[in-house]
Order: sequence, then structure tokens, then C-alpha cells
Amino acid sequence: MGEQVVIGVDGGGTKTEAVVMNTSGHVRGGGLAGSSNHNSVGIEMAAVALRQVCRQALEQAGATMSDVVAICLCLAGAGRPRDQALVGDLGRAIHPFPRVLIYPDAVGALAAGTGQLLGVVLIAGTGTIALGYDHRGRSARAAGYGALLADYGGGFWIGMEALNAIVRAADGRGPQTALTERAL
Repeated sequence: MGEQVVIGVDGGGTKTEAVVMNTSGHVRGGGLAGSSNHNSVGIEMAAVALRQVCRQALEQAGATMSDVVAICLCLAGAGRPRDQALVGDLGRAIHPFPRVLIYPDAVGALAAGTGQLLGVVLIAGTGTIALGYDHRGRSARAAGYGALLADYGGGFWIGMEALNAIVRAADGRGPQTALTERAL
């Protein structure tokens, strides 16, 4: 067994990134793959993305799965107990890690930006979410229910709004738009 390492994964609707760090906090490697949001791409594709980023990051770090003492999966779509259990199963399917931590991607973003769970994070990626924690550990959130359920301001929503404007223009229900030519 080589140097003990941990894996941190940030997975969203568009991409998944992983870093491997040693237990002193020094980054040793990283990886990049497609979406790992099981609600968007399905459980099988999410598993493929997670395996790929872990493999890449470990390879770059010169480490193996047996060197991993913990993995932290901060994934879009992992905010509810049922989803967290499913994501935990995904993590254990990759490798029987000694420790698997599971959080929504917004929690990972807040912790990365503030160094603690205190403050507010706004994510506008494929979808959107606002999440905040106060000094007592209480949390509140808005949005984050998926692109089909009004994640206003996210990439999916922006694309749908553009297509809706094009269709309204084509039907005569809306003004002509330069988006038509650009989309076609």
C-alpha cells in the first residue's frame, strides 16, 4: 500500500470532477468525466462517470484504490435520504472504501468556498440551487429540483427558453428572433 489518500468528487448535470489528496491536504491528482447526476443520466451512466474520474485522479496521483481511506461524493441529485443511499451504493460499487461521505453538490461548493458550512452558495450550472447555512447549522434552500422543475437561470432552462422563443416566432405567437438563425 502506498501513501494514504482521499478522493473528493464534485458531480453535476454536465460534468464530474475528482481530486485525490493525501491526508495532509496536498492535491496529488485529478480527473474529469461527464454527468454523474443519476436523475439526469441514469444510475449506470452516473456509475461510469464516477469510476472514470476516480480512475483518472488516482492514476495521476500515482495511487490505487487500496490507498484510498475515504471518498466524499458531492453530487447533484444527492440531497434527499433515498438519493443519498443510492449514491452511497454507487460509491461502494466502485470500491469498498473504508469511508463514504455523501452530500449534495451545493454543500461541497459552499464548503469549498468558505472552508465551512456557513454562508450562502448559488449554483447556476445545468440547473440552479441556492443553499445557505447559518451559524447554528440550520439550512435553507431554493430550487435544485431538476431542470424540468423550474431551475430558472440554469443552462437547461436558458436553452429551453431560447427554443421556446424560436417556436413562438415560427408560429407567429412571438417576435422574430436572431436565435432562430443561430440555433438552426
